[in-house]
Amino acid sequence: MNGHDDEIGGMIIPEIPSYEDLAIPKERKRKNKGWLIPVIILVVCVVVFGVVFAYQHLMRRDQYSKEAYEKLTEYVLEYNSNIDRLKASGAIPEGAEIVADYPITLDLATGTKKGEYNGILMNGLPEKYGYFITMDEGDEKTQKYLVWTYFGEWDSGHFSGNGIKFYPYFYYFEGNYSDDYEISGVMHSFKQGFTYTGDFKDGEPFGNGKIEYKTGEVFEGIFENLLNAYGNCYNPYDDATYKAYIENGQLRYVK
Repeated sequence: MNGHDDEIGGMIIPEIPSYEDLAIPKERKRKNKGWLIPVIILVVCVVVFGVVFAYQHLMRRDQYSKEAYEKLTEYVLEYNSNIDRLKASGAIPEGAEIVADYPITLDLATGTKKGEYNGILMNGLPEKYGYFITMDEGDEKTQKYLVWTYFGEWDSGHFSGNGIKFYPYFYYFEGNYSDDYEISGVMHSFKQGFTYTGDFKDGEPFGNGKIEYKTGEVFEGIFENLLNAYGNCYNPYDDATYKAYIENGQLRYVK
């Protein structure tokens, strides 16, 4: 064509665009869609990351922490060693037997508990030394996390003397028991990483005690329970001790 409109019989015929002219908008169209690719990639990445994160979160909830697993292994090995020692020394009470995975229901001061017992059994009740596996009540989703074990000394079916209460998903307590309750010892939280050392009442920290936090802070004082206390706290960041209190589980400094 001649590069301009032609006139035939009084009619103006517009110039027909060349192939190159037609290709230009097609190329532009392809370029305009280019933004879709990074968006799609971003969306896929977000979805994949979300799925992986959710899976890992569930796996963490569903498994013991490494620290808890190591503690459980330690307690079981200690139990086996102590039972062997009691056998070898002839310290098993006359008329008693050593049982394994023995189904039993115990009327503890904290409530009736069904479970399995391993250790010395006398007159149908745990005696002297052994461990008891049971669980607290909960719904179907939380039940598995409420399993706990008591390792230690017994008196006619009750926790008495040196003992350990072990919740694999939450905490362990090591110390002294009387009539099924903790009276003094050490409680360590797997989840929050703090350690309480001190007195207990009805299974709760009460009286003189100390909490060591994973931040390095150390609080010492008088406890009403684990969530409320008053006293002093050592702060490692400025190497000084200040008056402080614990309110609803939160450590606060007195200004």
